[in-house]
Amino acid sequence: MSLVSRTLRLGIDIDGTVTNPASFLSHLNRAFGKRLLYPQVRQYDLIPLYEITPEAFWRWYERHSADVYRTSPPSPFARDVLHRLARQHTLIYISAREPEHYDLTVQWFETQRIPYHKIILLGSHDKVDEARRQKVALFIEDRYENACALAEALQVPVLLFDTPYNQGPLPSLVTRIRSWREVPAYVDAHAGRLCAP
Repeated sequence: MSLVSRTLRLGIDIDGTVTNPASFLSHLNRAFGKRLLYPQVRQYDLIPLYEITPEAFWRWYERHSADVYRTSPPSPFARDVLHRLARQHTLIYISAREPEHYDLTVQWFETQRIPYHKIILLGSHDKVDEARRQKVALFIEDRYENACALAEALQVPVLLFDTPYNQGPLPSLVTRIRSWREVPAYVDAHAGRLCAP
């Protein structure tokens, strides 16, 4: 079996997946006078947890999201695993970040020495159409709703990073993982299934 025949187009989320999922907390705690810890964040929508209005959150986000994105650390083992994957597969990052953050996102990848082939910022959590356009064969995600929608609409496997905020029943194509170190085995197995005679 040739190396080319086993190459996959991998769809990968950025925030909470490549970046550490607790990245936003220190910024929000400081801004809104809370001391929430990562295990306490049991929902994706942070507005009720901070007891603020949506308007207050979005005002803060517009002023500070660039700083959060610029300073977020990578998730443990993400860099090494992504380098390994990039030697054989195409890495396509599809994120809900706003397109205006494209340059600083690319700069973050360069500074962190994390490989990429394409970075797409949608400004929306709806990733199905873009993942379909990019012909992704497997997706890596941290948001529960995204993982379920991608698996059901595209019929591709989704690896969902296990977090306090993404619990719930999963479709058969979604698999919970706890570390980037688990990713290569799933990718290799999927590549092998696609290339089996």
